[in-house]
Amino acid sequence: VTNRKAKRIWAEKEAENMSEFDINAYFLKEGSDNLKRRVGGAILSSFPSIFELNAPTNHRGFSLAHFLTGTHEEIPAWFKIFLILSIRVLWFIALGVAVLGFVRALRASFYSWFIVWIVIYFNVIHSLIIIPAETRYIAPIIPLYIVFGVYALWRRRNIGKGAQ
Repeated sequence: VTNRKAKRIWAEKEAENMSEFDINAYFLKEGSDNLKRRVGGAILSSFPSIFELNAPTNHRGFSLAHFLTGTHEEIPAWFKIFLILSIRVLWFIALGVAVLGFVRALRASFYSWFIVWIVIYFNVIHSLIIIPAETRYIAPIIPLYIVFGVYALWRRRNIGKGAQ
């Protein structure tokens, strides 16, 4: 519905002989004004975007939300559901381990605040403010997830050995 409305408005502005630049400026002003009027609602309704932004991806960087949809009809529906749920559960467990790594790194060293702040800032900006949450935009910080996940597992293994 929103996309149709935007296309309709775009066509109306083109009919008024507005340039592409001016039409973009119009949409930016309208969007900014709407956000200013409804800041709380925008933040609350955008919160689930954090989960979509951090969803598992395929090899092209796109979300697996439509994985096996309309394809491989020979695979039973229950097995497709099982595969999708398994991938998501494993992915969110891995993200949980990364969050545990963030916490452990913050406790171990003051200097890790900056890297953790970058990850949090990146997620907030991409899911709440700047752009619609698309899984491929998380790619730049996936290495940090891996580093913190490995750190969490390393700390778990070496807790009794006195390692930092």
